[in-house]
Amino acid sequence: MRAIRWDITTLLGLTAVATALYLFWFLVGYHRGICYVSALVVVSLLGWWVRWLWHRVALRLTRFFAVAALFDLLLEGFVHPFHPETLAAKISCQLSLFVVYALYLFVLRPLDQQRSARVGLT
Repeated sequence: MRAIRWDITTLLGLTAVATALYLFWFLVGYHRGICYVSALVVVSLLGWWVRWLWHRVALRLTRFFAVAALFDLLLEGFVHPFHPETLAAKISCQLSLFVVYALYLFVLRPLDQQRSARVGLT
């Protein structure tokens, strides 16, 4: 479990920031400039953070999740002024991805490691 603490930190951080940004965009509404600038600023800061975490993260799947989340946030920020009514769908999608990945980290990965150790693959 200690080996994946940065994976958990990445998962929690990206999910929390994305959810907060979706709520901010919902409050802003149709103001394109604010959505565009906030998307660029937040994705730039998260990109720097993911770059810092890159060598600390144990799983390639976490790296893929982080890059996909950055692209998703950037594109959602550019599309949001045209479809601001989709807040519930965005947050439910974000939280469902969080639950699925957390399930993988806490249940499926330990089972896979246990099975591979028993078979002698590691």
